[in-house]
Amino acid sequence: ESRPAENGNAAFGGPGRRALGSGRAPQWHSLPTDELANELLTNAGRHGALADPNGTLRLAWFVEGEDAAAILRIRWVEAGFTPESPGAAGFGRRLVRTVVEDQLGGTVATRYGPAGLKIEIDLPLARLDK
Repeated sequence: ESRPAENGNAAFGGPGRRALGSGRAPQWHSLPTDELANELLTNAGRHGALADPNGTLRLAWFVEGEDAAAILRIRWVEAGFTPESPGAAGFGRRLVRTVVEDQLGGTVATRYGPAGLKIEIDLPLARLDK
């Protein structure tokens, strides 16, 4: 049984396109979690912070709670770019919501601001251990 790292963070982008981080990456390899990571990174590279030379992406994760009540909290923050108007949910946002809510039993909140995007994902750890 693999469990995500208890906490960690990573940052990508900005001038020089460097990557910084601490902690071990979560070990949540399954089709739904791989789909989720692929979609978030693809969108950041095509439309978000990683498409802008000054953009940055910060990713943080931590576990709250114990045993069956433990929640993996993922915080995805893109900054240094002007996001497109969210408008109607496109394929990517629908996919993220479907994976997080329907397949993994979690919640997702997306907020657009004048200088970036913040996504908060909470997943029941018990669903990831299966």
